Amino acid sequence: MYEVFDEIFKNNDVFNPVSLQTLIKVGKLANLNSEKTMIDLGCGKGWLALFLAGSFGVHVEGYDIGEINVKYANERAKLLNLSSQAQFFCQDLKDFLPNKKYDVVTSLGIEAEL
Repeated sequence: MYEVFDEIFKNNDVFNPVSLQTLIKVGKLANLNSEKTMIDLGCGKGWLALFLAGSFGVHVEGYDIGEINVKYANERAKLLNLSSQAQFFCQDLKDFLPNKKYDVVTSLGIEAEL
């Protein structure tokens, strides 16, 4: 699975400035596994969520305001056979209140209007 994401990250530092090695360390430090749930706020196209779901088996819900991003992330999850582990939803996070608890919360950056 790492090889697929190596290719993705190779030319996309603008979208995700965090290295693949750092993400692996984070997953290990968080003790991610198939028993854990994660929410990714401002998930964009789902790179982080899909990497962690594919590498560690964590179940992920991603939320982003961009409909195109959410559609892409769900299509990518299907392509990578991760649809049962990673689902993405269109949501304005200004009004978002989760309706359940998660083991891990991630966000690589959310634009906020002040």
